[in-house]
Amino acid sequence: MIFSNKSLKQVKKTMIKKYSQEHLLKLFRKLPQELKEMILSEETADNAYNIRQRYNIDSEIAQYIGFVLVGVLPPDEFQETLEKELGIKLEIAKKVD
Repeated sequence: MIFSNKSLKQVKKTMIKKYSQEHLLKLFRKLPQELKEMILSEETADNAYNIRQRYNIDSEIAQYIGFVLVGVLPPDEFQETLEKELGIKLEIAKKVD
């Protein structure tokens, strides 16, 4: 194995940050229409805003939610990514997840 588990996770996080808007848009366009509508809905935006307000979290959380929804970030890595990338405390990351 080229990477240890820790190194592999670091590579994944770095890869997430390197996706261009163009690439993410291509991924978005391939999604089922129902998922696209959900991602762009006012309800989804309100939910992300409410999470930010409730837990006093940086606005970048919306980006990570989007990464999960387009398939760039596996859902089971969301909590850990919030902790490591945004510096969110474990107990708050668990509530958001």
